[in-house]
Amino acid sequence: MIKAEIKSENLATSDKYTVGQTIEVWDGEEEDWYRATIDKIEKNRLFVNYVGQGSSNNEWVDEEDVCIRDRNNSSDENGYAIGHKVKVWDDDEEWYSAIIGNIQNQQYLVQYIGYDSSYDEWVDIEDIC
Repeated sequence: MIKAEIKSENLATSDKYTVGQTIEVWDGEEEDWYRATIDKIEKNRLFVNYVGQGSSNNEWVDEEDVCIRDRNNSSDENGYAIGHKVKVWDDDEEWYSAIIGNIQNQQYLVQYIGYDSSYDEWVDIEDIC
């Protein structure tokens, strides 16, 4: 599926996040989320310290690869809840950022970030991370 991106006016990064806040950061190579703490905020980037790792792994990350998620307070057995930011594996073999809009059994209605609602779709647990 090829998606036509829609630009949206978002809050500034500094309005959404705070120094010291715990977040999750997407690692595209490992294809997984990692817990981190925000050390600095600059424009649309965050300087993070990964939980349990030394300072040599600290790095700047783009806001699009960050989410706030409380896996201890989730609504299903897979650790996901409505409103969680996830990555979705699509047929064109790319990961897309999305927000979970609804959950039914092992399926999730995802709303792709930066795309209009015509791209919203139900996906299986195997397709999200």
